[in-house]
Amino acid sequence: MGRRYELVSTITHHGREASKGHYTADARYPNGQWLRFDDASVAAIGMNKLLHDQPYVLFYKQVGVSG
Repeated sequence: MGRRYELVSTITHHGREASKGHYTADARYPNGQWLRFDDASVAAIGMNKLLHDQPYVLFYKQVGVSG
């Protein structure tokens, strides 16, 4: 049996050095739209932007078991 997972949230570091830079969080809204949380602002983003920014922490939820 295989488990199936769905990406639901990410954390991305923006900056050239680990000790400097800025962090954002992206989360998938129930309607499928991705939202970027950046300090006090929240904006819709596309999946291409999310993946282009190369998130380094990925959060998944189990959505089913196949087999």
